[in-house]
Amino acid sequence: MVRFGLIGVGKTVAIARRHAEALKKRPDVQITALFSRTRSRTEEFARSYCPNAAICDTLQELLELVDCVCICSPNQTHAAYAIAALQAGKGVLCEKPLGGTPEEIAQLRQLSKESGIPNLVGYNFRYQPPVKLLRSMLEAGELGRLLWYQEQKGGNRLADFSVPYEWRMSRASGGGSTMDFCSHMLDHYLYLSGAHARELHLHCAQMETYAPQRPDGAGGIRAVDTEDFTHLSFTGPDGAAVVLTASRVGVPYERLEIVGTKAMAAWSSQQLEQLLVWKKDVGGCLPDTPQVFSCPGSLQQTYDEQDCAFVDAWLSRCAVQPSLADGCDVLALLQEAIEIASKS
Repeated sequence: MVRFGLIGVGKTVAIARRHAEALKKRPDVQITALFSRTRSRTEEFARSYCPNAAICDTLQELLELVDCVCICSPNQTHAAYAIAALQAGKGVLCEKPLGGTPEEIAQLRQLSKESGIPNLVGYNFRYQPPVKLLRSMLEAGELGRLLWYQEQKGGNRLADFSVPYEWRMSRASGGGSTMDFCSHMLDHYLYLSGAHARELHLHCAQMETYAPQRPDGAGGIRAVDTEDFTHLSFTGPDGAAVVLTASRVGVPYERLEIVGTKAMAAWSSQQLEQLLVWKKDVGGCLPDTPQVFSCPGSLQQTYDEQDCAFVDAWLSRCAVQPSLADGCDVLALLQEAIEIASKS
C-alpha cells in the first residue's frame, strides 16, 4: 500500500480534490495524512475525501506518515516542500508552476536529478486525449517537421473585477497569467515537439494587468502586481515558431494549432472531443475539409492518468516525466519572459 500525504487542500480551484479523487481510484493507494495552513478547511476536506487521514500540524508530522506527497499549496511554497520531501526519501508529485527562492529552485533541480526518487511536476493537460493523439502523430512523422505552433488558454473567473484579492494576484506567490496558463502551454509544446525549455529562444513577451486593484474582502483595496494577459513568442530548436497567449480575465475558447511540412492539426474547447487534421495530398496541397478524430475524455481523467503514472513510477522506482528539474527549467524561461516584459 502506497501511503500518500496531501500538502494544501485548496480553496478556490479544488486541485487537491482532483488529486484525491484520482488517488482514491487506486486500490494500492491510501491518503493517510493532510497538512494545510487552515485546519478547519483541512478537516472539511478530510470529511469529504479521506476521513481516515491524519490531520497534521507540521510538515514533518506528515512526512513521518507517508511514502509520497502531493503538493497542492500556493506556488511560492512548492520548492521548499518538495525539497523537504525528497530529502526525507519521499516521492513527490507537485502541482505546477514551481515556485520558491532562486536558491530553493537550484537545490530542487539538483535533488530532482540526483536523488533517484521518482518526482513529477503536475502538467496534467499532457493527458488530454487530443494532445496524446497529436504526440503519437508527431512521433510517427505524420505531420512532418513542425513549422509553427500556436496555443491560447485562459480562464473567465477573474473577468469579474470585484472578485477579492487572492494569492494568485501576488507576484511573490507566483501567480499571474504567465505562470497559471503559459506554463501548461509551454509544457504542451515541449511534450509534443520533444524540445527542452533551455533550447527555446524568447523573442517577445507582452503582459498587461487590466485589474490593477482588487477588493481585499474586508472593505479595503489591494494592489495587484501580476498580469492578466500574456503573449509570448519563441523559436524552437528546429526553427519552429511558437506563439502562446494566455488570459485570466476571459477567453472565448481555448485552442491549439500545429502546422507541419506534411499536415496541420487543430483542437479547440469548442469541440472538446475532436481533433481536426488536414493532410497534404500527393501534390503538396492541403484539403479544405479535415479528417476528424474522436478524442473523448474529461478533466478528471487527466488527473487520473497522471497520478496513476506517478504511482506506477514510485512502485517501480523509475523516472517519470516531466520531472521537477524539467519544471524548474520551464519556470526559468517564464521568469525570463516576465523580466523582459517588465522592462518594455
